[in-house]
Amino acid sequence: MICYTVYLCRYLVRHASLIMLSIVLVMVTACTSSEVEASKLAAQAQSYLEQKRIAEARIAIKQAVSKEDDVPEYHILQGRIEYAADANESAFSAYSEALAFDTTNQEALQAVSQIGLQIGRWRESLDATDKLLVLNPNQENALLVRGLHALIKRDFDDADAYANKLLAADAENEGGAVLKARASFLAGKLDESIQILDKQAASRPNTTAIALTRLEIYRELRNAVQIEKQFIDLRKLQPDDLSIRVDEANFRYKTGKKNEATGILAAILANKKASIETIASSIDLWREYSVSRLNRDLASKIIQSGKSQARIAASRYFADSGDRATAVRMIDGMSGPEADAERANIALLNGNKALAHSLSKSILALDDTHCAALGTQAQFWLKTGKANAALRFAQRAVSECPGNVNSWEHAAMAYSKLGKPVNARRVYRQGLDANKQNEPLTRKYAEWLLANGKRREAVATAKRLTQSAPSLNSGWRLYTEICTKTRSDCVTQANRGLADSKTRYGIDLLPGELAPNGLFGRFVTR
Repeated sequence: MICYTVYLCRYLVRHASLIMLSIVLVMVTACTSSEVEASKLAAQAQSYLEQKRIAEARIAIKQAVSKEDDVPEYHILQGRIEYAADANESAFSAYSEALAFDTTNQEALQAVSQIGLQIGRWRESLDATDKLLVLNPNQENALLVRGLHALIKRDFDDADAYANKLLAADAENEGGAVLKARASFLAGKLDESIQILDKQAASRPNTTAIALTRLEIYRELRNAVQIEKQFIDLRKLQPDDLSIRVDEANFRYKTGKKNEATGILAAILANKKASIETIASSIDLWREYSVSRLNRDLASKIIQSGKSQARIAASRYFADSGDRATAVRMIDGMSGPEADAERANIALLNGNKALAHSLSKSILALDDTHCAALGTQAQFWLKTGKANAALRFAQRAVSECPGNVNSWEHAAMAYSKLGKPVNARRVYRQGLDANKQNEPLTRKYAEWLLANGKRREAVATAKRLTQSAPSLNSGWRLYTEICTKTRSDCVTQANRGLADSKTRYGIDLLPGELAPNGLFGRFVTR
């Protein structure tokens, strides 16, 4: 809000009555007070940001903006804070708001240009990039982003032209070299793309940018020897990048180095910096490659230094895969509802239904939305033959946590026991809509379809998994099994896909996930 009452006051000083002037002065004082308060809050937010107290910074800047929403500097600060919080969508919105008040602000244009590219807001990104280039035709970051837009449009000549502009200004410009190499590779000039990187690396030590670009090129070429070299280099260049380590673990599983891969993932789970997403990805790889046992030393590392989320996730995985001893060790000494929920799960798997029921019921008495406890209750009632009760808990579990695949299965099983196959089928399909790349749930549904005489639909269900996750070996194995069991004419196609998946050395993007458009993203097209 702009405080127009200040200007009104100046007019009334000359023309208004004393009473009217008094009223306006109160309005001006209030307006000024609001400006001062907003300024204090913004300063506080800046201080919190510098101290990396991001949650507090977000609260303070939100309050400042609510008091004075027409100050571009406040929106820019909000953008910085949201970006620091890895909230790219919110950061993009804040910087866009800043541009509404200051259309030539360089920081805001730069942020909208770069973040917009990352989150798929291409029109806004391109518009901001072009405005930057009008203001400064040689602006390095803008030229780079403009080249990436050309790559997205598969205009490789245009991308190459922007790369050449960057390299003309600085022959050692790394961004320009990487852009040119990617454009050459995508245009089918494979040897040229490698030569560009070799030339760039000749005059300097190896860099993350060059190693990542080589990794993606060799991944596309399915050159396992060269991929391994890049991962070795990246361990030294980016030792703390856990996403790269997950990627390497998947590669090592696919190339038959199971012990190395399992050790990498155990180290990730033992790392206190591991995010929830990284923990989940690690467990997913253990499931995909059937890691049923973990040696005592690796388990001890996770127990001693892993975050509670990692220990509980590992416990749940090993309990479900049959290694109950390791599952118990993972949560030994832990307290709280999450650990108790896992104890309830282990108790149920061990046949101690009374303890499982008691523990999960106690958790739900304090939090009736606790997903793991709801799942245990659903499974408990299934085991005791009470399908209606099981269905009630399973439905609540999938509503709260649609990624909990076991609860989808429990809901479908409950419907089946109640003699409602149409509803069971609907639940399975809803579960797979929410978990398109999940092989265990796909397998359960395909087996259910076969048991209910729906052979053609079982084949289609297995095939959909291979389309959502073409690199997933287990998906192609399932497809092969279903084609063989149903004596369908897809056996040859399934076997061919399985062989192909064994040299797809990357982890599939999640359904709906944008293909990376940065300099180091995968060469993925949809």
